[in-house]
Amino acid sequence: ILGYGAIGRQIARLSQALGMEVYAYTFRPRDTPESRQHQGYCVPGTGDQDGAIPARWFSGSSSLDIEEFLKQDLDMLVVSLPLNPGTRGLIGRKEFETLGRRGGKTFVVNIARGPIVDTDALSDALRSGLISSRTAKAMRRLSDEYKVVIRCSFQSQDKITYINLLCQINSSFKFL
Repeated sequence: ILGYGAIGRQIARLSQALGMEVYAYTFRPRDTPESRQHQGYCVPGTGDQDGAIPARWFSGSSSLDIEEFLKQDLDMLVVSLPLNPGTRGLIGRKEFETLGRRGGKTFVVNIARGPIVDTDALSDALRSGLISSRTAKAMRRLSDEYKVVIRCSFQSQDKITYINLLCQINSSFKFL
């Protein structure tokens, strides 16, 4: 999980429940149990308040630090970072090439803001087989309702198939 804040911690909790081994990546080192504790708000009974779920922790802000994390033979990369000048375009061609060392087996899930992942590099990585597939979320405000677009891409021979699922969120989920 690239970005281990409140959302990343909830993803970790769900991933662990599904039997996954979780690796966490943060920009600041989390070398002690105290530093791994979440300092922000967390809904009781959710997330990983103590930072106990990850089997391994990675940290740093350089491209070499991120590359070291991506070299870990990840089955799935979940991007859960805030968008800021330092994270814009953070995952690009070089990072997809690193993930591609596994023969295109990594599934990329971007639950963060879209511009963190270079979409041209993502499309090239899918077409060339560097990654197996990806999902992404985009949210936009429309009047008093939110619409969430979830895009899933899967490589199918020479084509990329896009499946768009549009959910309208009011007080409950409704599939449109």
